[in-house]
Amino acid sequence: MTEPSPASSEPQGIAMPLFYNRVFSLDPARDQGLRLASTPNAAFARQTSLIPLLASEFSAALADYPIVFTSGAAVDAVAIVGIKADENLFVDAAGRWKAGCYVPAYARRYPFILIDLADGDTAALGYDPDSALIGPDQEVPLFDGAQPSDAARQALNFCATYRNEARTSASFVKAIVEAGVLTEKAAQISLDGGAQARAEGFQVVDEEKLRALPDDTLLDWQRKGWLALIHAHLFSLQRWPGLVARSRA
Repeated sequence: MTEPSPASSEPQGIAMPLFYNRVFSLDPARDQGLRLASTPNAAFARQTSLIPLLASEFSAALADYPIVFTSGAAVDAVAIVGIKADENLFVDAAGRWKAGCYVPAYARRYPFILIDLADGDTAALGYDPDSALIGPDQEVPLFDGAQPSDAARQALNFCATYRNEARTSASFVKAIVEAGVLTEKAAQISLDGGAQARAEGFQVVDEEKLRALPDDTLLDWQRKGWLALIHAHLFSLQRWPGLVARSRA
């Protein structure tokens, strides 16, 4: 697969991932006046408690968030950013991410995304036309004449890198799922005023199951850097008390 300059296509008939309402590919004929906001704003992420996380981000994210794995048929690594399902405790009412806290690449990628074109061999830079971060009244142009601007090229490169790293992450998650080392967890949390919240629907690595794996599996994971990822995940679970405290602030 190659990643050409942003190309033209109709809106894609695909199931929309988290945050995206619709996806168009960037079209030099249609989108000449399209501009990107010069100031980051994460208001789009304010009503979610889970943010997808790449394996390469574990070491940075563990300082701020519990890192867990979703339940169900499609297992993903995620950062927990809220106690309640519709809250992100790290984004304020103005859309500012908490200063000094790591912003996951999934959120930094929005409103762009890499999309596959109809020929199946090429991908193009897509964007969510409903995003408040993009529009004719924003500051940073996405085209310089008929050519993509530096901002568009940077977005394309970021999305291509994200896709490559997501494939590496998927290999890691697939391995721990198939090895059977994940276990379901839930947490009952006391909030202010006596209210209770239950965090559930996630999995963590069971350390006993991990230790019981064959030596050749553990050695293979060590060489691939996967044991370091598991240790980062386990260490990140110490962030639960801080998350609860943040919910009470």
